[in-house]
Amino acid sequence: MDEFSELLATKLEFVDLFVSIGRLGRSLGVHLLLASQRLDESRVHKVEGHLSYRLALRTFSSMESRSVIGVASAYELPSAPGNGFLKVDTTNLVRFKDAYVSGPVPEALSEADQSAQQVGAVQEITAFGLRQQGELLTARTAERLEADRLGRSPAAGDPVPGQSPDSRQQSAETLLEVLIGRLEEAGPPARQV
Repeated sequence: MDEFSELLATKLEFVDLFVSIGRLGRSLGVHLLLASQRLDESRVHKVEGHLSYRLALRTFSSMESRSVIGVASAYELPSAPGNGFLKVDTTNLVRFKDAYVSGPVPEALSEADQSAQQVGAVQEITAFGLRQQGELLTARTAERLEADRLGRSPAAGDPVPGQSPDSRQQSAETLLEVLIGRLEEAGPPARQV
């Protein structure tokens, strides 16, 4: 649930619902994943015992970092997007770097998907990485910074600075959607409740 602190500020009775989900959900394979820009500790103390892990991206103060993961490490992270910490228990704190997966599918992936559907086609293995998207990501970051400076939110269809509208990727699928599509049939089926 995104911005659960805001939800609790307006609907305090949801705390009991979250506690019930946390208590009963584990036996059913349901876990709480609560997200918030600012953690209001006074409102979440009842739910805290039912959270099995915590994620913290870069925080604005060492105090915010301590309230989320117990140490000031999240405040000391580099300002580059995607750096964070995962706290899985009281002693283990794992630093991570996430990847951008909400962008359009690169043309190379789209062609590979089409050729893989041909009968008997041999598909070339491509090294995983985001190098192909580096320039696009840099341009999008610049666009977001400019939009923040002007006080507006960039629209999904806005042209990326330095990229002509004709050269923009027209794929409707994102990298994440392609990944999920490929993983749907992998692994054992989910436990039925």
